Amino acid sequence: GAPPSHADPACHSREFARRHTRAAAAALAVPPPSSACSTQVHPFENDQPTTETTTLEDYLQWRGWDMKATLEEYELGSSYMESAVGLVSHPLTFPLTLGRFVSQEFAGTSLRKKLRVCVVGARAEVTLPVQYWRELLVVTMNQNIDFQIDFVGPDVPLKSSTVRRVPLDEGSEHTEHSLVMEMRFKQAYLHRAILDEVKSSKDNGSNTPDKIKDQWDMFVLFNPGIGHPNLAKHWTPTLKFLAKTKKPTLITAHSELDSERDLKIVEQILSR
Repeated sequence: GAPPSHADPACHSREFARRHTRAAAAALAVPPPSSACSTQVHPFENDQPTTETTTLEDYLQWRGWDMKATLEEYELGSSYMESAVGLVSHPLTFPLTLGRFVSQEFAGTSLRKKLRVCVVGARAEVTLPVQYWRELLVVTMNQNIDFQIDFVGPDVPLKSSTVRRVPLDEGSEHTEHSLVMEMRFKQAYLHRAILDEVKSSKDNGSNTPDKIKDQWDMFVLFNPGIGHPNLAKHWTPTLKFLAKTKKPTLITAHSELDSERDLKIVEQILSR
């Protein structure tokens, strides 16, 4: 039968995963990076403020993530498409949101470069399996970018202290030439992590204020809830530091209401 109707798409996807576990697992399986379609326009290529934004369906089609075939394999009709795409949208939210921002902010050069990204106040991002984080390399591969991503925040698990190296071409013989994402983890507030950095290398005079500001090329705060009354004061030193770096900063929110609330608090903090 058809999937039950729910007002909440997340509920829709959970119900699909509960009732059709094998089909859900197949829908969540990440295709190899080589499945991305070289003959189609890159999904973020035309994303300008004036044009219609790329949908997740556009991305999945370009990526060779064939939901239609997966559903057919498990004898499920097209009425399940929305649930299957909704299910995959959860693990792809972080890498694709960041990928789109990078595509817009760092467009224009095809020379190989390393982008140092600081994920501030990291929580759920740390637990996302690496095969989904690899999508950041896939979606920016036409820009020839290697990533160093530092996950910093008081909720980063201590056991995550090892550095993870994620090549684009996992298992290929050519991994030494592959684009690479290096993921590092630090359990601390950002301003505390910076102080630690300063203390550890002030003897050799290498950490001038400018060097500290240039430690990262951009910052991202995924759904930080800055506007929540209990959280605003914790964010104050960090937001003041981010403003001083003058680096591109991406802040996301769960809803438009959260976004407006966060923006109001950010403006208040930075105007002091």
